[in-house]
Amino acid sequence: MAKPDFHSVDDYIASQRETVQPILARVRVAIRKAVPAATELISYNMSTYKLHRNRLLYFAAWKQHYSIYAATAQVMAAFHDELAS
Repeated sequence: MAKPDFHSVDDYIASQRETVQPILARVRVAIRKAVPAATELISYNMSTYKLHRNRLLYFAAWKQHYSIYAATAQVMAAFHDELAS
């Protein structure tokens, strides 16, 4: 099975199950609210956010969960306690 080729975060969210789309939309809104200057793109076939030309974080939906991936040491440090478990 070929992997889909997403061109935007809108495409990515629209490709997910209908029950998952509202959850991903909320994640997207939270990211946009927290980092309004970030730009959205698709990288590694996942929703990606860049700030000042550096990747900040990714999010992706999987069969049983969704994940947010920190892309910088600063993000990992800022959320150390939350990510520890």
